[in-house]
Amino acid sequence: DQIKKGQQVWVLDGAAYVKGAVVEVTEEISTVATEDGRTVTCVQEAVFPSNPSLLDGVDDLTRLSHLHEAGILCVLRDRFGGSEGVSRKEIYTHAGPVLIAVNPFQSVPDLYAPGQVDHFVRRPAMGVGANDVEKYRPHIFLTADKAFKEMRLRGKSQSIIITGESGAGKTETTKFVMQYVAGLV
Repeated sequence: DQIKKGQQVWVLDGAAYVKGAVVEVTEEISTVATEDGRTVTCVQEAVFPSNPSLLDGVDDLTRLSHLHEAGILCVLRDRFGGSEGVSRKEIYTHAGPVLIAVNPFQSVPDLYAPGQVDHFVRRPAMGVGANDVEKYRPHIFLTADKAFKEMRLRGKSQSIIITGESGAGKTETTKFVMQYVAGLV
């Protein structure tokens, strides 16, 4: 994609991406007026097309028009931190069949309450009311439920791979998967 004057973009400003509009473009450099009133001049490689605002905080990254680091990080920020002072605390986001979790570094008991297990247990198996799957927001219980129901439906083993850096919440996530499976029996 060629960056054009007037286009809404994300620009790398230090260690973070900020949104703005391109005010000048040369072959190698872009000048961007950021939403916070600053002007950033940088190389073309540090400028990324912005997704339409209707995709802000989308629950599945595969819906993005422009899939790049800036877009992904901004969706995760919008879903977890919210925007304009509104905290959404949506720690889960899909990237197709992959579930991405943002460690909230705080207790979120409502997210894993027994009623949540029941909500996903009642979910229809794929192919049986499959369109209803869209009604379920990204959640570790949804991932566990999909694996379990596919195993029962197809009679084939399933795996859930939980990965991340030290302190990312892998052990806690594994506990929640086990909590879900225990709720099935």
